[in-house]
Amino acid sequence: MPSRSGRAVPGGRLRRIARLARIAACAALGREADLLRSFRSARRARVPLAALRETLLQVYLFAGFPRTVNALDVLERARGPLPAASPERLPPGAARRSFLRRRGRALFDRVYGGDAQTVLDRIGRQQKEFRSWILEDAYGKVLARPGLEPAERECLAVALLAVLDLPRQQAAHLRGALRCGAAPGAVEAALAAVEGIAPRRAVAFARARLAGEVEAGVPRSGGRR
Repeated sequence: MPSRSGRAVPGGRLRRIARLARIAACAALGREADLLRSFRSARRARVPLAALRETLLQVYLFAGFPRTVNALDVLERARGPLPAASPERLPPGAARRSFLRRRGRALFDRVYGGDAQTVLDRIGRQQKEFRSWILEDAYGKVLARPGLEPAERECLAVALLAVLDLPRQQAAHLRGALRCGAAPGAVEAALAAVEGIAPRRAVAFARARLAGEVEAGVPRSGGRR
């Protein structure tokens, strides 16, 4: 399937992003009946369990622990008893925080490009320790985790921020998705998946920004780490 930039995007990849975006949105809003149907549909489509779990772990950054805990319960209702997930192997002791900070900063720079330091400086002025939380926890611990590609995670972020109607952050992560190598068609697939869930103005805003970014030509760093 061609993207708006003319680059071909495999249909299976678009469907996967759409399914994960719908799941993320339903989880964030606590729409458990819709979430259950989405999980069952994902199972029929053979979406890997690991990808579903990673999607729900990302939801906690946007909607908090309670919504994520509830969504994990719905996943088990949809799939039956689940095998325990293997935790990510991280360096032990004090080296862990340093590793997460480096990994988080690398992804943060990739998402925000030349604006990264300005964004961090603003956050640091507002609340100094929050800057460390963003780099180490949000980016290092969650968004830079293996399991989903950065481009996929940024598409999910665009969908989540649409349902939460947060245009400033939505614009930043839409640009971040393109910088991480997402085709415009992948971002559109995520937005289409949350139509009827997200406010219409949020989806319209994102589509207008997407068209503008494509026309402006946001530099891309590639879709794989």
